Amino acid sequence: NVYDELQINISQSDSGKNIIKVNTVPEIVNLKESDNLCYKAAEQILLYNNINNSNNSNNNKNSQKFLITINLKKNIPNGAGLGGGSSDAAMVLKILNNKLHLHLSENILLQIAQNLGADVPFFIKENKHYFVEGIGEQLTEISNNKANEILNNMYYLILKDDSIVIPTPMIYKDENLQRNSPKIDLVNIENDISNNNFFANKDNKNIYKNNLESVAMNLFPKLNSLKTYIQNNINENIKMTGSGSAMF
Repeated sequence: NVYDELQINISQSDSGKNIIKVNTVPEIVNLKESDNLCYKAAEQILLYNNINNSNNSNNNKNSQKFLITINLKKNIPNGAGLGGGSSDAAMVLKILNNKLHLHLSENILLQIAQNLGADVPFFIKENKHYFVEGIGEQLTEISNNKANEILNNMYYLILKDDSIVIPTPMIYKDENLQRNSPKIDLVNIENDISNNNFFANKDNKNIYKNNLESVAMNLFPKLNSLKTYIQNNINENIKMTGSGSAMF
């Protein structure tokens, strides 16, 4: 039941240009406002609004500029690899598309989302389960029955040390990140989870590993020590979520 809270206010800008403001509580340190995914999402939507302006140049209403104020209360820990920033950005896209009456199709929103980040397209497709491939833009829907069957065969607990905040770009840019893993298909994943083999090494190759994890553990030794300590005490194999630092 942990979720971010997002409020967007739109008013007319008197400066003759679009203005975006993002207020985050608690403040995300070392993150420029213009680097916030919510800011970037609003910026991209306004580009489409400008296109509408040029196509409807005789309509004064369409040519107006906006002051968009985004108030974001962060309850999902920042730098945890739980998709908080990506889901916030997706909701900004959907809300502004609606409030600005742009009528952008879901496919266009997915294209914008893909340019924002690998996880953002997934959150455009809300309230459904998906197997995600590529850089997050290839989504294969999983039925609710199949998803529940998979989830019922797993048990998990999210663990997070608030002192460890991992910037996602740092992990993806690391030269040691493995980028040539073999493709895994959905049928094999479903079968192995149902047979309780998901966490086990498969043919001693450990194909169900998170390639981002070894990079994060190397860059943040405290995270590696924490994982080792927990595994030794609960006698279970745990994994890192996304680019970290939360584990399950």
